Amino acid sequence: MQAHTTPTKNAELKTFGRRMGKIFSNLLIFTLILCLCALLSFLSVVFVWLFGIVLIILTVGTIFAMVPDYFSRLSSASNVTSNIAEFFFDNFYIFVSLCLVCAIASIVLLALDKQNKHTGRIVLSSLAIVICIILIIIYATGGLQ
Repeated sequence: MQAHTTPTKNAELKTFGRRMGKIFSNLLIFTLILCLCALLSFLSVVFVWLFGIVLIILTVGTIFAMVPDYFSRLSSASNVTSNIAEFFFDNFYIFVSLCLVCAIASIVLLALDKQNKHTGRIVLSSLAIVICIILIIIYATGGLQ
């Protein structure tokens, strides 16, 4: 029969730190997607208008006969996407600060783990910090507005 050994407090702390580093790394991916949604939501407004214009060209104008209030529907669709874009622009600094906090916490906690190499997650966190800094500069100069 094997003897049951309890792990030391130091080993439990290292395991907890490794798990928290991985959790912060996963949260980093989610918050980075939220940061990029500000840019993507702006592109969706442009995409809606381009789709509307292409639809007019492809149907050779018969879309106006099929849908008499075509432009009002197109503008209401662009209003919905612009409201979503406005939400992401208004909360951009919250999303980017969460992303930076998760990236820094992930780097610190995973770098402290001496048993396993977490090179991929550390590189991802470092890359996310660079992307966040670039997005902050773009947003602060008014490039996305």
